[in-house]
Amino acid sequence: MAFMYYGTGLLFMVIGNYLPKVKQNNTIGIRVIWTLQDEENWSATHRFSGKLWVASGVLCMLCGLFGESIAALVLYIVSIMAAAIVSILYSYLFYKKKMEAGEKLKIQYNKKTIVIYVIVSVFVVIFTIWTLFWGGIDISFHDNDFTVEAQGWSDYTVDYEQIDSISYEENLLQNSNDYRTNGLGNFKYAMGNFRNDVYGNYIRYTHSSCHSYVVMSIDGKILVVNGENDSATKEIYHTISEKVSNELK
Repeated sequence: MAFMYYGTGLLFMVIGNYLPKVKQNNTIGIRVIWTLQDEENWSATHRFSGKLWVASGVLCMLCGLFGESIAALVLYIVSIMAAAIVSILYSYLFYKKKMEAGEKLKIQYNKKTIVIYVIVSVFVVIFTIWTLFWGGIDISFHDNDFTVEAQGWSDYTVDYEQIDSISYEENLLQNSNDYRTNGLGNFKYAMGNFRNDVYGNYIRYTHSSCHSYVVMSIDGKILVVNGENDSATKEIYHTISEKVSNELK
């Protein structure tokens, strides 16, 4: 995540420094109808957008200091979307200001192009919101093993006889410098490979809504799972503990 934040931030800062130098064209820049048909609008918009994109880049890089923080992810997404949306809004307001000043600008609207822009914009917003909540975790128990069935990441199967120890923990991952090294993380789920000060590298399939966990040591690896709430997590713990006990008999 930090790599993504820093990389995006650096890219936005480079683009922001380049935008004021871009001449009016149909390929690169803030290419909306008000800038493409008015050179003064193009110049003003790109001078403003250059500063805005640099500021957005700085915010993205600051997000890298907070690792897996949900607040950092929200700020990252908002800063990126604001850089694009506010640039377009500035161009439109500049056009409206010139019109109110009495300047006659014949803007030729292409309805088909406008519809496409609206559809793409709506799709991007919906997709962004969807990714913040998408995923799923379900644990299915069998006679000799259990499988963590994950929507959004790979499933994980464990033989009961592989489990060296199992415990039920509460508030275990708070304030432990926990971050994802490879996996899925959003407002609802955390799945994949993680690292923290308690376990070092470990595997995690957890719901963000619950702060109780089932912690297992499996052939030297640590697996952390939970349910949607404390009750579901305790049920997972008791079920696996019972299965492990039966394997030892």
